[in-house]
Amino acid sequence: NDGTAYKYLKEFSIVDNIGKVTREECVVMIGRVLGFTDSMAFDYQTKVTYYMPPFLDVEIFQSIYSGYIFKARDEGIIKGRKFGEYEYLSPLFGKPVMIPYFEPEEYVTYDEAIAFIMRCLESSESELQSTYTRAKEIGLLVESDTFYNKHNEPVMFEDMCLLLYRMLDQNCYKYFDDSIENPQQYTYRQLLEMENSK
Repeated sequence: NDGTAYKYLKEFSIVDNIGKVTREECVVMIGRVLGFTDSMAFDYQTKVTYYMPPFLDVEIFQSIYSGYIFKARDEGIIKGRKFGEYEYLSPLFGKPVMIPYFEPEEYVTYDEAIAFIMRCLESSESELQSTYTRAKEIGLLVESDTFYNKHNEPVMFEDMCLLLYRMLDQNCYKYFDDSIENPQQYTYRQLLEMENSK
């Protein structure tokens, strides 16, 4: 249940106690399941160089969590919401250069959170409807879930815990801690417990 999910995820420092979940918070929680840590996120920001910023509203070292956002974007897990003009480069091209906004402080919707998680579990550029179908097939989403039809509503913290808890039982597809050899032979729960037993 939700209480069990929260206690388990809290024990392994995957979640903090909050109400509605922002897009940034969602990415951080998912990143932690994928073996990414705050120190890795910091290091990642020292190494990345972008010709154009990935998002208009997220800068390198903007926050401790910016590295999670850049890593998730580079791995194809997240996308922006809307586009705006990158005025610095537009004059060089003689036309507007459009770059997405990530909107890190806005609340993540159920549709978005499920899409983010599914992109961690399999290679998927599919439409949202097929993403929902796949989420049901693997047990990430259940029709009896109270949030099942709340597609564009903000994700509540307890529901995010439940989704992450179910994610833990999936076979590893993407994983960002290089210290684990062949992580794809494990579930995310096994990887989490291995990491915390070191």
